[in-house]
Amino acid sequence: MKNIFDITFFAIIQFVFFTIILMILYQGGSLIHPQNDYFTLNENFFSDLARHNFYNGNKNLFNIFYKVSLTIYGMGIILFFFIISKFCTQKRYLPIIFGALSGLGIIGHSIYWVVHTPESDILIQKFNNFSFIFAGLSFIFFFTATLSLNFFINRNVFPRLTNLLTILNINQLLFLFLLIYIKLYIIEINKIEAIKYSAAIQKILVSIQIITELSILLILKKINTKINIL
Repeated sequence: MKNIFDITFFAIIQFVFFTIILMILYQGGSLIHPQNDYFTLNENFFSDLARHNFYNGNKNLFNIFYKVSLTIYGMGIILFFFIISKFCTQKRYLPIIFGALSGLGIIGHSIYWVVHTPESDILIQKFNNFSFIFAGLSFIFFFTATLSLNFFINRNVFPRLTNLLTILNINQLLFLFLLIYIKLYIIEINKIEAIKYSAAIQKILVSIQIITELSILLILKKINTKINIL
């Protein structure tokens, strides 16, 4: 069971690694500037890395790496909440259930990009809303899981852990607000200038989430070496 820490670390780190590499290799421009041949932090979303065809018409030869990486990350989130649940004093099943649903939401979002092929316009329209549903549910379940953990983990015993969980909790709320903003202002009314704000905020929120998740795992792994819970 001790290897579960390393497996979860790998699931998170590999997502960071492949995302950075694919951002460097990106040659597809953005919705604002399709003629560009590079990834910009304030114009491109991470989902652009999963596109079959870039904005400038070129084919994305590496999109499968992002889809697989995102799927593995979703599995890592399931393990992440399983690990934390073992340090709860009661009702361990709640963070496990909600954490698993959050991970499955990420995996569902990844599956959307697998079926999102340029040759099937009807399928694209059908699954476009599903993509937002999967992402939204993932954020909601993640929020619920971290909120339940704050109730069931002893703050006196794990003060740093509860502080980090609160950060994740707030971060997921901001993610949800960002998703709604993107849906309303960019997709529904095509407010292109809103892309710059939302794309930049996405990078900040993802960075906070990854750093916090890794920090929590490091703390729990250190605690586990002393009290041997896993």
